[in-house]
Amino acid sequence: MMAMLKLFLLGIATTLTAQHTIPTFPLPKGRITTFQNGRFLSADYSHGIHAGFSVHDANGKQLFNDLVRIPNSTQVTIFSLTASPAGDIAVSGMAWDEAQLTTPFLALYSNTLSLSRILRLPDFLPRTLIYSASGHLYAFGPERGSSGAWLASGHCLRIFHSDGAEQKRGLPRTSLCEHATCFPFEDIPLAAAGPHEVALYIPEVNRLYRFPNGSTEFTSLAGLPVWHRRSPKDMVASGPHTFLLQHTEQASPTTGITVFTAFDSAPSLRRLPAPASLTTSHRLIGSDASRLLFARSSPREFLWFPPIE
Repeated sequence: MMAMLKLFLLGIATTLTAQHTIPTFPLPKGRITTFQNGRFLSADYSHGIHAGFSVHDANGKQLFNDLVRIPNSTQVTIFSLTASPAGDIAVSGMAWDEAQLTTPFLALYSNTLSLSRILRLPDFLPRTLIYSASGHLYAFGPERGSSGAWLASGHCLRIFHSDGAEQKRGLPRTSLCEHATCFPFEDIPLAAAGPHEVALYIPEVNRLYRFPNGSTEFTSLAGLPVWHRRSPKDMVASGPHTFLLQHTEQASPTTGITVFTAFDSAPSLRRLPAPASLTTSHRLIGSDASRLLFARSSPREFLWFPPIE
């Protein structure tokens, strides 16, 4: 009887764990994974290679895995990768030809994951992409002049329709930085999309920005002083108007602790302690309507957790 009870309890424990754990699935070594709109997105972000990316569904089934095919390119570097609510995929990066000339690009894939359009953007470097809930594609990065120099009054945001047509430009560089030596978006910023808004964090100026869906208008808030030394690692939407940032702070010269900060509509920042079961090896990679998704590389696993209050 006792043996049967132990087996019964073990079965319950296994079932409860399975409800919060996604079976691991193979990925090329070194690919960083995010989770957006029900899709796992993994890409090669290393320079000096012809980069590729893969897409898996919410259960880990592979939907796509291939190189980024830019005509006449011999090498491709990926900057960013994002999935829309409708299942479309957008990839930004830099392409090299045989003469080693470079061109920034934006590659758009349909919800059947076939390549639908390639935009060459010689005057814009789309370092970070995010689809809003309304299906607009937000591209963040520095704008160049015809000489290739950064524009002091250039726009750091472009918004595209789902078909790739450019809709708006915004976020003037002069609104971010007053000094001529400041080049916003040289570091890849963090972006996340919620039901009503898109949020952006720019490490170089240590500020958070919030954009209503489909808009270039924004409100902003200074980041925490500790972020100057150690930028947030990841950011996801955790509510209709709330974004959650994960970062690591030094508890001692040799020990780091995981900390979460909620960026809400007040706007204000709220520090939230990490659950005891989460460590610095767990990385926040996505969310759905009621849960947060974390990844750990060793051992490799994907875990769902309830919201952090």
